[in-house]
Amino acid sequence: MDELSTAVAKGTLPKVHVRLYGRNQPRLERIQTYFKLRTGVTGVIVSTHQSLESALTDATHLLCQIRPGGMESRAKAERAALATKISGDEGLGPSGLAVFLLGRSAIQTVIDQCARSVNYPASLHSKVFDFIQSRTGLKKLTYSLAGLNHQSWLYDFRDTENIDRKNEVIAAIDDPELVNVDPNIIQRMKAIPMPYLKLFFHTNREFSK
Repeated sequence: MDELSTAVAKGTLPKVHVRLYGRNQPRLERIQTYFKLRTGVTGVIVSTHQSLESALTDATHLLCQIRPGGMESRAKAERAALATKISGDEGLGPSGLAVFLLGRSAIQTVIDQCARSVNYPASLHSKVFDFIQSRTGLKKLTYSLAGLNHQSWLYDFRDTENIDRKNEVIAAIDDPELVNVDPNIIQRMKAIPMPYLKLFFHTNREFSK
């Protein structure tokens, strides 16, 4: 919220309206009050909503922070994974599966409501696509997404004329720092993984840090 306020003040962002949605109205109001006391009068408007439909109407960006079971459930899932020497990341592996199963019904409710209320283009991973453009000159690429959250891959890259550019895009990935995954793995899979997947592709390396 502070960063949004600063960006609006500098003119790097237009006026922003943040809508807080949750089940507990007093908690929402405390967050709203805290922001106002901390920043004073700014170009950021903060409103509270207990109706998801109201919060989503005409929204351009969504931030979902649903965590059924709270931090205690996350910690339990991560400890179980770490005990078997598997990454404890909440978005991957057995701990990720446990967190997903716990929150699946709640997340699905939000997804269904978003599908009915929001129509916005997918946001490209700017770092990856800026890199691809610098290597190939290709702009405004589209892509498909496989997976969920941390465990996802980008694939099926096409240009504005719907021409398949997959081979050019994949061949351009030659920097191991781009998503922290060896380019050879990307070439073999013909898809670009999210950076979190480094925990599986380079487990020993990541655990040694």
